[in-house]
Amino acid sequence: MLVRDSRKYAQGQLWMPFLPEELFQPDPELAKIAAILDDPATLEPFVERYFKAAAEAGLKNSGRPTVPLRTFAAMVLLKFMYDLPYRELCAQVKDRISWRVFCHIPITAKVPDYSTICKLVHRFGPEAVEEMNKAVLAHLAGKKKLKTGKLKVDTTVTESDIAYPTDTGLLYQGVRKLGRLVKKLREKGLAKVESFVDHTRKAKKLLREATRSLRERTGEAGNRLRSVLVGLAALAEDTVRQTEEVLRRMEESLAQDGKRVKEAILQEVTVFQETLTRVTTQVWQRLAGKKIDDRVVSLFDREARPIAKGKAGKPVEFGYKTVVATNEQGLVLHHEVYIGNPADEEVFVPAVLAAQEKTGKVFAELAADRGMYSAENEAVLKGLGISHVCIPKRGKKDEARRAYEQQAWFRRLCRFRAACEAEISRLKRRFGLGRVRTRGYHRVKTWVGWSFLAYNLVVAAGL
Repeated sequence: MLVRDSRKYAQGQLWMPFLPEELFQPDPELAKIAAILDDPATLEPFVERYFKAAAEAGLKNSGRPTVPLRTFAAMVLLKFMYDLPYRELCAQVKDRISWRVFCHIPITAKVPDYSTICKLVHRFGPEAVEEMNKAVLAHLAGKKKLKTGKLKVDTTVTESDIAYPTDTGLLYQGVRKLGRLVKKLREKGLAKVESFVDHTRKAKKLLREATRSLRERTGEAGNRLRSVLVGLAALAEDTVRQTEEVLRRMEESLAQDGKRVKEAILQEVTVFQETLTRVTTQVWQRLAGKKIDDRVVSLFDREARPIAKGKAGKPVEFGYKTVVATNEQGLVLHHEVYIGNPADEEVFVPAVLAAQEKTGKVFAELAADRGMYSAENEAVLKGLGISHVCIPKRGKKDEARRAYEQQAWFRRLCRFRAACEAEISRLKRRFGLGRVRTRGYHRVKTWVGWSFLAYNLVVAAGL
């Protein structure tokens, strides 16, 4: 049953007057954020998402009460504002009276379990967070605190929580994971897998041989490394073939009692089997000297991709590309997460259009870096009514273009755009945007949405 806020929170206790009043007062920043959360329109997206999911599942709004939405939203915001793990978040809220007040949790009430908060975050998904961000911007616009004169756009990489990918490592992980899943099927008695041969030990020996070969750095070691890759790929292919036979037998033996459990396990095995097949194909392509398109870099975060941004310290990052559009106050008006590494000039105009749609305003000035330049983009943006479009041109410039970019307003907007770097750095250092502690495109979008929402609320508290 949906609960918007805790009914017990507003009820006083007899012993409360005997405690210092400062214990129940959150710091000024949290107090201003609490005022925004107390606006009923701010939490309305979660209410709509809850009833929509319940209608799709054919459920009624009855039964055991959920965690109050006001409490849930405040706790998740604290997590991203202070970059806390879920367990530590619940421990901190339990110990701090001021945080209990911010989350509307009575002192005599139990703090929600960390697993409940984590599940609700994924259940509401990125759509509810995006709508809540719109509600926050609408709240600021209603208070006449939202500026929409200038817009700056930039892109960054949101790194996945994965180890540095290597062909040998991915093949070994795939063989080991499928072996464990088949063993799990055997223990549950869901399929007859007596003939399945687990190649984990052989794969581990080959992995150690690859490590020794890399240390030697000789021509002979390179040949040994190639033979190791061939051996690991062969073991992976045999594991996939055996797994296909296990799945065929498993489908034949599915019974009605426990069908849901068996289907969940079947889906997990199928997903890892398909991913390992893609990794094996990549290895054969590499050994043949062919170009690999849409490279898989993780068995557990299958949508993560290698992204080269030209950084000296990190030539290649592994994760998702994120485009960020902010106004002159530093508020994030729009963000989008992309799989792979689409060109900056392709995601630029859609980001500007989305920011204008959310604010309902046409920006007077716009700034972006040279990676987003194209003559078509510049013409489209000027056609939207934006008077000053600052995008430095790449490559050789003629005399007219050099004079255009030396104008005072163009140089001023170049300096204005540089603030994007500081804002993205702050998002990564404080609000958890640097490395996403979850996997899968849908969950990554949810994480990134909460990160930007927490950032916007902190910026809004300072306006």
